[in-house]
Amino acid sequence: MKIEQITEAPVSAIKQKAQAIGSRVLNKVGAKATAHNLAGKADFGATANKLYQQFNAYLGTQNKTIKQATGVDLDTFLKSKNVTRNDIPDGVLQKAQLDKIMQDAAKQALLRQQGAKTTSQQGAAGTKQQGSAQGGTTSSEIPADMKEKLDKLTPKQRQQLMSAL
Repeated sequence: MKIEQITEAPVSAIKQKAQAIGSRVLNKVGAKATAHNLAGKADFGATANKLYQQFNAYLGTQNKTIKQATGVDLDTFLKSKNVTRNDIPDGVLQKAQLDKIMQDAAKQALLRQQGAKTTSQQGAAGTKQQGSAQGGTTSSEIPADMKEKLDKLTPKQRQQLMSAL
């Protein structure tokens, strides 16, 4: 496979994984706001990449590659996902155009999802947060040895870690 044939999703897997790990670390260190921000960015990246993969699969059913994707193809795909866009260009799409549109569609999807959560699951989310604050466990636990090392960090070292992430 030639390097020119490799195409990457809108958000790199390395960046997405670093944001997820950084979120868990910062959450344990006490930087809750930054941790939640990184977790949101990781969710955004995962959503954008999933849309990209689904679009690529859709193109396969049309006997096309991602480099042959047109605005009409993307518009048809997004309409099947209940996303309407008026700014999709005609003709073959460039990688930067496709990435931007996929990221915008991911933002729309996350906003719709968050709207549904805030109205229907607001009470359940509050209960879960309360349980975690009282010492409950969550699914994103940091290993004990890592937590021990993080607890030994000075405030200056914690700030350096947060700025690095």
